[in-house]
Amino acid sequence: MKLPQDLRGNPTIAEVKEGEFEDLPEAIKDFLDEMTDDEQDFKNMVQPICHELPFTNQEEVRKVEESFRSLGEYHTHKKRVDVEPYLLPQKDGSGSYNTTTNCVFHLRYGSSFQAQVKYFNKKELQDQLFELVLLENGSAETRPDLVNQKMQEKSRQSLRARFRILTENLFTSTDEEEDAWSVPRTITSPEDVRLCDQVKEFAGKTELHIGNGNNSAAQDRLALQKLLKKYTLSDDDEDTSRSMKQKIAAMKSLVVYVPSTLLYGGAEILELPGTNDSDPLVMGLIQDALDTVDSVLLLSEFGFRIAGQEVKDCLTNSDFIKKWKNNSNDYKLMFLSYPEKNHIYQFGESDCEKIENIAKKEPRKKSQELQEFEEILKPDCLTADMKNNIRLYTLLPVLHSSIHALKGEPHHIVEKKRDFLKYTGIDLLTSELDRLIMQKKKNVIEEIEKKLEDFEACRRDEAGNQPEDDSPPTAQEMNFDQETKFLKKNEDLFNTLKTKHEDLIKDSVDGSRKMDDILFGDLDEDILPIFSLLIENLHVILNNYKKMAIELFTKELKTKKISPATVGRSLECALGWFLGTTRASFNESTLMKSFQALFKDSMEKHILDPSYRDSIETTKRNLK
Repeated sequence: MKLPQDLRGNPTIAEVKEGEFEDLPEAIKDFLDEMTDDEQDFKNMVQPICHELPFTNQEEVRKVEESFRSLGEYHTHKKRVDVEPYLLPQKDGSGSYNTTTNCVFHLRYGSSFQAQVKYFNKKELQDQLFELVLLENGSAETRPDLVNQKMQEKSRQSLRARFRILTENLFTSTDEEEDAWSVPRTITSPEDVRLCDQVKEFAGKTELHIGNGNNSAAQDRLALQKLLKKYTLSDDDEDTSRSMKQKIAAMKSLVVYVPSTLLYGGAEILELPGTNDSDPLVMGLIQDALDTVDSVLLLSEFGFRIAGQEVKDCLTNSDFIKKWKNNSNDYKLMFLSYPEKNHIYQFGESDCEKIENIAKKEPRKKSQELQEFEEILKPDCLTADMKNNIRLYTLLPVLHSSIHALKGEPHHIVEKKRDFLKYTGIDLLTSELDRLIMQKKKNVIEEIEKKLEDFEACRRDEAGNQPEDDSPPTAQEMNFDQETKFLKKNEDLFNTLKTKHEDLIKDSVDGSRKMDDILFGDLDEDILPIFSLLIENLHVILNNYKKMAIELFTKELKTKKISPATVGRSLECALGWFLGTTRASFNESTLMKSFQALFKDSMEKHILDPSYRDSIETTKRNLK
């Protein structure tokens, strides 16, 4: 792994992407992938935002290692063990009713422990904080299915806290009580919200925190754990610096990179904030995340039946549930319970019969969970296929870890404790996740296999069609006029492709239902058939272009016998770039994600922004 200071000279971002890109930490690679100007100086751009994960206390590593070594006693002696979380922070007793995170954790694979922190830009913060003005004036819309009066008040309190820490605007008050404070009447638009100078310095920026790999994995992990604790836990302690509180209040996303085999190959796990924090920003982040995922793991202490109403509302109102109901084979829903805090679910070596008796009750529990879920889905009903694709697991991770922490040969321990391990739920869960990941990678795997088959076919074709003369055309054989005419023909051919491409998109849109019905209807039901037909017709156009281009190259380069396979392989690379340089499969799913991102931007630009600056009624009249 190479850090920016390890690269020689002052390369541009483009030069790094072409050279030592794969040697960089994943956090830097993801950051560079989002850059649009590749001619910028790489070190000037990246070095100021890179921070090495610090570690100074070897004693902490020793204590953590001792706590892990004591895990085995949980099972052998039914002894309560005090083990810190492996990486993500946890609530303490005083904050047990507060959410652990204020944003979405993105867990991705990394060759070392790393983190990427992004902050909202100035405009985004102003728009969010202006929501408080609407709440104070009683003009903000509420969603009855998600927000009751109590949650509405909690939203106001949360926004007030962010408003105070992020802005220079002074609250007005006629009373010393905090609840009597309100935002200044001079704020009539988002631009009137004046952010603090310190906030402006980091707004819209990114921070990268990287373990250098020279330390032990435990050292880097503990250093990252400390960092995450600063960013994620609700902390009203006066010792917390104002600047840190500002960063927490302005944080947009937090990506954590972990050297875990479960995440290898592009899988990503989103750890969402608790729904008991009803900050409208947090609720929006949860809803947005649920709209994009392929699988939902809903973790509660005893099961879905006793989950909070806001949890059930968030799930059932999400696009994920719509997609899952349409195709439950491609989207997985898992209800997970974690009851080990209760002594009934704590098992020692002599509790084999006890754990078996509890396991016998699982079918009844599953039936009750499904009945509860079907109740909130009404008027829709759960089909047999849907029921088969809902996974309900009771997880006992402490017991599972305790058994694997026992001293001895691992395979002997697993064999000896198999009657306990089969009831911990961990192996079932990881196997299900592996199957889901392989299923989602199926299209990519098939595409790679096809490319390998085409490559072998090209090699065989070239071996049987060797050119008679391998020498390239001389300068005398290819004059300037010939080259200009050839380039002109090639350009005309590509322009024809571009025109057909644009006409195809226009015809696909014009030939569908009214666009406003599609935009404000069921996107999956109305848009996906259009995307499917669009992709099919687009491939026809691209294949026709490939055929004509091969004919053009073969005819014009008549000084050599050019194998069509040779030309075709070059065109495959070019068309692959045309379809997408990020190696994402070109299918309905990727088109839908792009469409949704552009749709959201368009809604914000043409509807949400104007509504902030004008009355709702005026905006509606303008849209007619």
